[in-house]
Amino acid sequence: MQVQNEAFALLQDLERRSLIHAVGLPEQEGAGDAWTGVGFRLHGQALVAAIDEIAEIMPLPPVTPVPMAQAWVVGLANVRGTLIPVIDLHHYLFGEPMGRNKRSRVLVARHESGDVGLLVEEMLGQRHFTTEDEVETPVVDEPMRPLVEGALQQGEAVWARIHFDRLFEQDRFMQAAA
Repeated sequence: MQVQNEAFALLQDLERRSLIHAVGLPEQEGAGDAWTGVGFRLHGQALVAAIDEIAEIMPLPPVTPVPMAQAWVVGLANVRGTLIPVIDLHHYLFGEPMGRNKRSRVLVARHESGDVGLLVEEMLGQRHFTTEDEVETPVVDEPMRPLVEGALQQGEAVWARIHFDRLFEQDRFMQAAA
């Protein structure tokens, strides 16, 4: 029993000494104004979506085609036991299939009725912005305009801010049957 008490006393002393020398985290000015998004490329345009709209990012998983579906519906994918529709976002917006390559990714976007996989050209990574990074919305191709509001700039890069909830509200998107 005395060995346990000595060990416990030693741990308490170690904690006390480490707290004396601990350095606090630096304070970040404007940290409450921070915004985090996921950057990706579609039709050559750099876009960013709020990180809370994205459930995950993955390479294109095996998909099962859906008979009688719109051409932009790639198919259904089994993601950890859950079937999700996978949509070629380029094909949906611009009327032509996206050229898939090793950089193509599926953004699994959150939707109230279930997640939806959106195939995009490539991922550009997680991005952190502040309100000071906000700029006017850049010119984006016509099919993307209803989905984009605002933009964020870091250095020379301007990121159009896309809202997937606007995509999910479109009647055409919700009518995936051919």
